[in-house]
Amino acid sequence: MWAHKTVIPFQTAVKLSPRCRAWPTVCWLFIKIYGVFEYMILDRDQSFWIALSCFISLLLIIKWWIRHKKIKKIEEELLIEKEISQLQFEESLGELLLAAKLKSDQSDNLSVKENARENSWEPLLEPSVPLQDASADSGSMTSLSCATQFTKTSKSTTVSIKRNKHSLSKSISSTKKSPKWRI
Repeated sequence: MWAHKTVIPFQTAVKLSPRCRAWPTVCWLFIKIYGVFEYMILDRDQSFWIALSCFISLLLIIKWWIRHKKIKKIEEELLIEKEISQLQFEESLGELLLAAKLKSDQSDNLSVKENARENSWEPLLEPSVPLQDASADSGSMTSLSCATQFTKTSKSTTVSIKRNKHSLSKSISSTKKSPKWRI
């Protein structure tokens, strides 16, 4: 009717088990971890939860700070990449506009040269001998010297492109020496 029961503590039961005799190091480590668990949770319930909540809060704050730092770094990299692509776009656009400007200047230069040739290459005859004497000389070409006189039109375009780290400045200067350009 009455049964006698002996209550063995958990740590003693673990020490008496055959597995603990086979692996004494693992058994010792398990008993120590259980002792810390018993001290922190079973004996002092409120202090454990306060310490655990502080530890988890600290981990969450550190995780947020690391994530925020990574996001800032990625944003800076994207901003730098965007600035670089914008500068490359501006530089290529500047080069395209410069090429188009030079091409139009060259075509304008060719049309101006053609106009200058038509207008200023008219040969001016300067007789070395008066006309009366030239008619007496049997019309030889040696008696008349033909001097052609024309206005030379020169258009020189100098292009200097200054390339800095963040700016692209262009200056195009042209010198024009003909009276037609001064009008």
